[in-house]
Amino acid sequence: MERKSEQYSLARILGIWALATAPMGILGWIFFPLLAPDPGPDPLAFGEPAGYSFDAIFGSREKLARLQGAWWFLVLFVFRGLLLPRSTRSSAKSFSSGACSCPG
Repeated sequence: MERKSEQYSLARILGIWALATAPMGILGWIFFPLLAPDPGPDPLAFGEPAGYSFDAIFGSREKLARLQGAWWFLVLFVFRGLLLPRSTRSSAKSFSSGACSCPG
């Protein structure tokens, strides 16, 4: 007896996806905004909390120097991981794997 494997068609996959996402879209974009209190002059409530504005982050030279140091660290980390020749990685790997001729 041969068993036939049933694979969903693209239309069926998209239909299932639409049935799963439609209730969330209706709730998120229609129902919950109707229940929300009046937002006032800022409908998206995108105000910045005190002390967390971009001016507070980028306004200080000390904080900019820290960010610059963090970016240089990231660049060096990527450079070491991706651009160094494989020979330096293999020697480090053999050393860490216990291939040592140390007297035991």
